[in-house]
Amino acid sequence: MQKDIIIEITGTQNSGGEPDHVAFMAQGQMDYSDGLWCITYDESDIFERMTTKTLLTVDGKKCVTLSRFGERNTHLILEKGKRHLCHYDTDCGGMMVGISTSAVHSSLNGHGGELRMKYTVDINSGYAGSNEINIKIKEAATPCQN
Repeated sequence: MQKDIIIEITGTQNSGGEPDHVAFMAQGQMDYSDGLWCITYDESDIFERMTTKTLLTVDGKKCVTLSRFGERNTHLILEKGKRHLCHYDTDCGGMMVGISTSAVHSSLNGHGGELRMKYTVDINSGYAGSNEINIKIKEAATPCQN
């Protein structure tokens, strides 16, 4: 059963200099089917020029797939203890990046929960940075019915 949710995302990216932090909230939907949690939400760039549909698919407690659809498409596989080559679109075009995931934690349930991931990114097998994403999900308030 699909539920309306509120998503709070915080993240840190470190590519050798000062860490870059991001935080935002979004409304979305969450569904559970065939052992997979599917979370969808819309994300706008800082100038709200474009909106991207984001889909997180959580398979158990060790694998998350992040797919973005829109002007820039991305498909990242975050699987604990593994490295995956993934497609990542930028303003300058698409590229393949290596994603090596050191941690995936999921406490998702029918009312929301939390999802945390830590991973490194490499380009042409050269270290490009480390990332940490924390996602908190809660059911959206439903209006009172008389």
